[in-house]
Amino acid sequence: MPIRTAWPGSRRGSTRSRRATPEIARPDYERLAALWQQLRSGGGTADETETLQRIVHDFKGQGGSVGYPLISDIAALLGEVLRAADLASELARRAVDQHIAAIGAVLHHRMTGDGGAQGKALKSTLQALAAKCLAAPPGARRLRDEA
Repeated sequence: MPIRTAWPGSRRGSTRSRRATPEIARPDYERLAALWQQLRSGGGTADETETLQRIVHDFKGQGGSVGYPLISDIAALLGEVLRAADLASELARRAVDQHIAAIGAVLHHRMTGDGGAQGKALKSTLQALAAKCLAAPPGARRLRDEA
């Protein structure tokens, strides 16, 4: 299933794009969540791994341009964890789970901008979790090594 290269109607920061973004991004989010579950359980192909990374990259790039910079920030952290953390560790897997769930929550609750106090707390929690994963001793498996 191909992913969008741009969210339709995503004129930079327009009110219309902010209102429409959760619905437009939902299919990409659902694909991201489904792909991660396949990869987390040891399934998935190299193409699916690449698609997962591309979706994360697209969320990182497009969130801010449509009024959802918190999604961009979360996706940037998620990308770092996927690239560098030991995904064989349960800590890293839970971190990926939580980052993906956070993207879903931001969309569901329409947390535009920085998300206010809730968004700042969420980002802080995810930053600490990502830092803990990235500081862990090198492990046997990284997502980029599976492809």
